[in-house]
Amino acid sequence: MTRLTVPSAPLGGGVTAAVPHPVDDGLGRAVAEFGERLAETGLQLEESRLNADLGRARVGIANGLAELRLEAETLADPDRIDATWTERTVELRGQLLQGVDQRNQEAAGLAFDELAGRHGLAVGQRANELRRGRARAGLIELGQAHDATPGIADFDTRASLLGQYTDQLAAELAQGNVDPEEVPKLLAARREELAAAAAIRTLSEDPARLLADIDDGRFNDLAAETRERFRASAVAEDQRRAAARASAEASAARARSDAIGEQLEELTRIAASGRAMEGEAALLTDPEAIQHPGFAAAQAAINLRQTVPGFSLMTPADMDRMISAEAARPAASSADTALLDVMRKTRDAADQAWKADPLAHAARLGIATPAPLPEDLSDPAAWTQALRQRRSVSGWLAEEGYTEAPALFTADERERLSELAGVATPPQDRAALAATLAAALGPDADAAFTAIAPEDAAFRHFGMLIAAGGGRGQALAAFRGQQALAGKVVKLPSEDARRLALAETLGDAMQFLPAQLGEVMSAADALYGEYGAGIDPKEDPDAASAAYARAIQGALGRSAVNARSDAGGVQEINDRPTLLPLDLSADQVEDALGTLDELGDADPELLPEAGTREKMRALSAGVLARASKSGGAPGYASGAPLSWNDLSALRFTADAQGTHVVQIETRGELRDLVDLETGGPFRIDLRQLVRETERFRRTVRDARERPERSRR
Repeated sequence: MTRLTVPSAPLGGGVTAAVPHPVDDGLGRAVAEFGERLAETGLQLEESRLNADLGRARVGIANGLAELRLEAETLADPDRIDATWTERTVELRGQLLQGVDQRNQEAAGLAFDELAGRHGLAVGQRANELRRGRARAGLIELGQAHDATPGIADFDTRASLLGQYTDQLAAELAQGNVDPEEVPKLLAARREELAAAAAIRTLSEDPARLLADIDDGRFNDLAAETRERFRASAVAEDQRRAAARASAEASAARARSDAIGEQLEELTRIAASGRAMEGEAALLTDPEAIQHPGFAAAQAAINLRQTVPGFSLMTPADMDRMISAEAARPAASSADTALLDVMRKTRDAADQAWKADPLAHAARLGIATPAPLPEDLSDPAAWTQALRQRRSVSGWLAEEGYTEAPALFTADERERLSELAGVATPPQDRAALAATLAAALGPDADAAFTAIAPEDAAFRHFGMLIAAGGGRGQALAAFRGQQALAGKVVKLPSEDARRLALAETLGDAMQFLPAQLGEVMSAADALYGEYGAGIDPKEDPDAASAAYARAIQGALGRSAVNARSDAGGVQEINDRPTLLPLDLSADQVEDALGTLDELGDADPELLPEAGTREKMRALSAGVLARASKSGGAPGYASGAPLSWNDLSALRFTADAQGTHVVQIETRGELRDLVDLETGGPFRIDLRQLVRETERFRRTVRDARERPERSRR
C-alpha cells in the first residue's frame, strides 16, 4: 500500500513548516499492514463471487442447451428441427445471460456460443440424417407404387416409370439427400426391382408373353440367373395352364354330357310310364343328344309308349309275361334290343317302386288315389274314413298283383307318423294316435303300428290292446313310463330279475307263444316306468319285483277294459296260469266248467235227446265241441270222446290263433286232447265256451220249468 504524505505545519503564508522526521514506533506499521490485508481480502471475495456467477451461468447454459437438443432431436421433421434450434437458441441465450453479472457477460456469451455450436452441429447432422432417410423412404415408396402399377408388364410403361424414379433421384441428389456414389447403385437396383415386378405380373397374367419378352431382351435388367428362373417358371406355368384349359374343356364336355344323359334318363323314365316329357322334341333333335349313349334307351322308351301305351300300368307279373314274349321274338335291329332292355328296366323300376312306396306310386300312375290323411288328430272320424279308404285301395292293389301286402301310408307319411309315435312325443298324443289307428282299422291296425314304429314293440303292443277292445289308460301309462325310462327318472331291474318275474307270472301260459315274449317284456318295461317310480331295484328288490309283475299283467291286458274288473292277463283256471282275453275272467271260465259239471248230473229225463245219465253227461261235455275252433268234439288220443269226469282236469294254453289248446292233466302229466273232427290238437274259444255253457244252462232250466208251468 502507498503511504500518503500528511502536512504537519500550519498552512499560513510566509512561514515554512519544518519537515518532520517520522519515528518508527511499530503501531503505524501494523495499521498499515492491516489495511493492506483488508483490501486484498475484498478483492479476493469479489473475484470469488464473479467466478461463482460465471459457473452458475455455465451450468445453466449446459442444462438449457442439453434440454433444447433433446427437444429438437425428438422432432421427426428435419425442417422443424432447424427452425426450432435456431429460434430457441437465440431465445435461450437471452434468457441465460440476463441474470449474469455484467463483468461475466462476455465470458458467459462465449461459453454459450461455443457449446451451442457443438450441439448445433449434432442437431444439424440429425436433421440431415432425417432428410436423407426421408429421401430414401420416398424413393422406396415411389418404387413400391410403381411395382403396383397395373401396366407395369408393358415395356414402355416400365421405361416411363423408371424415368420418374430417375428424376426423383436427381432431385434428392441436388438437395444433398443422396450421396453421389449411391446414385448408380440405386438406379441399377431399381431397374432390376422394376423388371422383377414386371416379370411377376406378366407371369401371372400371360406366361407365354413373359417368355417372348425375355427372348426379345425386354428383361435384360434382370440378372442372367434371375431371368432363367423366370423363364423356367413361365414354361411351367404355361404348361400348367394349357393342361388346366384342357381339363376344363373336358370337364365342361363331361358336364354337358352328364346333363344330356340325365335328360335322356328322365325322358326314358317318363316315356316308359306312358307320358310325354316337356321339351322332348327338342332333346330328340339335339346333335349331342343323338350321339349320347343314352339316346337309344330314350328312343326305345318312346317306342314302348307308342306300341304298348299301358305297359307302365301293368302289374309286375303282366310285365314279365310281355317281356318274355318280346324276348322270344327274334330281334330285327338294335332298336328291338333297346326296347327289350327298356321294358326290363321299367319292370325293375316298377317293382322297386311298388315295394318301396306303393300308395305314392299308384297315385303317380293314376291307378288309385289314396284319401289324404288329416293334418292332426283332432278329427278321428276323418282319420277313420281316410284309413279305411286306404285299406280298401291297398287291398285292391294287393289283390290285383301290384303289391304283395297292403300298405296304408306313403313313405313321407310314415316318416311324419313315426315322429309322432316316438317316445319324445307327449304321451297323450301318442295314445291318441294309437287309439285313432286302432279305432279305424281294428285287428288290421297291426300293419299300421309296425309301419310307423317298427323298432318300438311297446307302442305296437299297446296299440293292439286298444284295437282288441282295451282302453287308453294302459297305453297312456306305458307311454309315460317310456319317457321316465328315457329320462333316467326310473331305473329298470336287471334283465335276469325281469325274466325271473316273467317266468313266475306266466308259468306255461305262453308256451305256444314264444315269439311274443320279447314284445310282452318290452311292454312290461314301459309300464314299469310308470309303476316303478320311486323304487330302487337294488335297495328294494321285492318292491321292484312286485311292480314288474304288475307291469307284466298290465302288458297282457289285465283290467285293460275296466280298472274295476279283473278280466284279461294271466289268471289261474283249474289251478293253472292261463292267458285270458281282455274281456274274460278266470271266474267266468271256471263258472262255465262248474256249470257243465253240475248239468251233467241233471235229470236226463229233462231232455228228450238224453234219456240216460251217461247221455246227459255226454251232452254236457259236448258243449266243448260247439266252442271249438273246428266244431269237432274233444277226445283222447285213442279216439274216445272226452269224459264228463275229466272236466275239472282241463288245462287251457293260449296259442297264436287266438284260441286255447286244451290239455288234460292226469297223475301230474299233461296230455293234449284231440279234435275228433280234424285229428289235430283240440282248440277252443273260451268266450264261446262261456256263451255255449250259458245256452245249455238255459235249455236245461227251461226244461225244468215246463212241467211246473203245465201243473199251474
